[in-house]
Amino acid sequence: LQNEQCCSTVVEELEKKYLCDEDVDNEVLFYTIAGTSPCKLASERGLRLLVLNHKCIDRVGDETRFISLGENITEADFAWNSLSEWSEVGTLLRLPNLHTLNLSHNPLKSEINADLPIAPFLQTLIINDTNLRLSAIRVFLESAPSLLELHLSENRVIEDNLDDSEEPLSLSVGTLHVNRCEIKRWETVVFLRQLLPRCSSMFISENPIKTTFIDSKTRNGRAMSGINQLNLNKCMVNEWNSVEALAEITTLRDLRISRIPLLAGLSDEEKIHLVVARMPLLEVLNGSPITKEQREKSERFFIRQDYCFHPQIFPILIARHGQLEQLCKVDLTPKKHANVIAFCEETGFRANVKVYLDQSVCSLMRMLERQTGIAMHRMRLFHISSGSSPFPEQLRFPNQKLSALRIEDGDQFLIQGQTGFCNTMAFPYCASAASSMSRIMARLDTCDDHAYGDLAAKLQPTKSQPTLLKGALKKAVGRGIQSQQ
Repeated sequence: LQNEQCCSTVVEELEKKYLCDEDVDNEVLFYTIAGTSPCKLASERGLRLLVLNHKCIDRVGDETRFISLGENITEADFAWNSLSEWSEVGTLLRLPNLHTLNLSHNPLKSEINADLPIAPFLQTLIINDTNLRLSAIRVFLESAPSLLELHLSENRVIEDNLDDSEEPLSLSVGTLHVNRCEIKRWETVVFLRQLLPRCSSMFISENPIKTTFIDSKTRNGRAMSGINQLNLNKCMVNEWNSVEALAEITTLRDLRISRIPLLAGLSDEEKIHLVVARMPLLEVLNGSPITKEQREKSERFFIRQDYCFHPQIFPILIARHGQLEQLCKVDLTPKKHANVIAFCEETGFRANVKVYLDQSVCSLMRMLERQTGIAMHRMRLFHISSGSSPFPEQLRFPNQKLSALRIEDGDQFLIQGQTGFCNTMAFPYCASAASSMSRIMARLDTCDDHAYGDLAAKLQPTKSQPTLLKGALKKAVGRGIQSQQ
């Protein structure tokens, strides 16, 4: 008695949700003059979509009133309720224009003990998580001769309760959903396909299926013939033989097979190439069309792989594209850091530094300030490339990213205070360090004439430059003039 008080009826919940109080008076419905709000739809007999979820409904209620209110209903959703009696389901099937019925997550009895009326227009039946046996489903579907789509997801007893009857469940169903049904064996999938001879689309995702072939003389090409669309997302497929077995289904054109163990360690490009090349008739993979260019690219990629045992399709692809050599793998990923030498002759600082290239010049100078004791506002920083240029380049822009300077391992950074600079060029020197002059002379001697020509336009010896440096600069200017002549 307490359970009956807690439960409700379809009619009661329909009136609460879709009828205004003024529309219900002594069980007489009055037409409203205007408005199309949900509360008015039922009273105007215009209600087409009925959704009553989580309402603790266990029965229909007044059948005459229900049919009167729902004569135009095409979609009825009663998921997550307490419907258990098949006689109540039979009342729901009497809706004259019913196209879609959802009875998911209701405790329906395992055996049908009532005569169910024919629902001539019912096209979609959703009975997820009802754990019905195939024998009960077969009786249920006799009431839906026009059914096109059947949802049996989360019915976890399907594989353990297969009957021996080969009588079809339906002769009209074209789409079957059996996701999350704990199906482990491919034989179960093949058996369900045989029970639905006109089925062309199967959704089998999130089942612990490891292989997609049967260890017998029955091959997929015959057992699964007619399947055009197949969804195996999040299954446990873990070997390429299963993908090659799917290629035997000559009618299969659309395959979804993402997030499976077999593909877990591959890049996105490899996942596409290695599946497409094995399935020559496939047109859509994981929702993306396979173009002619994509297929050729995948097949050529497939040929270049190393195989202990060549897949069955390998000689066919060799005949089509020829024997192809492997391509060299070139890593074009931008460098994130470089190992350089930073030194300051004024303070005697010299160290190997790991420089992160995504930081700015200002950040590098701030770090070197702590190492050398030279304040940032007095610091001048020079980049000495190990190969591209023999001359130091002053880093003048604090916000510039180090990645834009083409810094390589082994490059050097020279730090100087503001007083240690030539006024006429960005060329560092230390008056007290003969080694710096020797390094400069050595660089000048290794320059070609074109480098001297470019330098001649910029350099002019001044009185403030040391004698050794003046001689080097005069030599540079002279060689530059000769190269220009």
